[in-house]
Formats: sequence, C-alpha cells, structure tokens
Amino acid sequence: MDRARLDNQRLDEFLPMLSFLEKFKVQFLRYAIKVNEERREGWSGYLPFYLFYCWHCWGFSYDYPHGYKNYFICHREDCRGKAQELRLEDQSP
Repeated sequence: MDRARLDNQRLDEFLPMLSFLEKFKVQFLRYAIKVNEERREGWSGYLPFYLFYCWHCWGFSYDYPHGYKNYFICHREDCRGKAQELRLEDQSP
C-alpha cells in the first residue's frame, strides 16, 4: 500500500474521533493534534503522528513532524509536498 493511501486511511480513522474544540484548534488556530504513534517499514522506532489542516489544499491531513522545526508535509493528491509549520499539541484522544 502506498504512503498516500495509508495516510488517507488513517485520516478517515482518526478525524471522527476529534471533538469540536480540537477540530477548531486544528482548522483555525493552526494546531497539529497527536493521534497515534506508528512504526513503518525501515524505521528504527515509533514516531508520533498528528492530524493537521493543510492551508494549501484546504483539507485535513495526517503526518509526522519532519526536521528540526517540526514541519508537516501534506500527502493529499492535490497538494503533495507542501510543507508548513504548526503548533504541536500532544494530546491523544
């Protein structure tokens, strides 16, 4: 299964679990909310995964923080590869 399809499947799984307040924070206050920890093939350990709102394609997305500045990359079909920095909130639902 390719990464974009896996991320979209996870997004469909975790998005309904967010409360109204959490969705508001993600969509309007530019937060990323931790929803899961995953270990993928070739990784040495687990990484936290977050739900965030992509301001380039106007949709919710699912990714792990990249780099020193913890930026996120949207993997949706119409957006792919646009990075953005967001506030992290480490609450698991």
